[in-house]
Amino acid sequence: MEQIFMANLGMTMQEGKVKNWLVEDGSEVTKGQEVVELADDTEKLVKVIEAPASGKIKILLPANGSLVACGEPIAEIE
Repeated sequence: MEQIFMANLGMTMQEGKVKNWLVEDGSEVTKGQEVVELADDTEKLVKVIEAPASGKIKILLPANGSLVACGEPIAEIE
């Protein structure tokens, strides 16, 4: 199982926003596929996160718009 984590987009960033999921829970993904857009709390920075492995998205933990602490898992790929 691989996890996707909330990325740290800036030196002082402590939490970020799940701006938009690009895949649905239970969908198949391939390594390198874009899966989620993350934003800093001011939304001046947006980063697209790619799947670290191929497999099935098991859990999308936070919904779009949710704030999550940097380094916390936001999805699992089995």
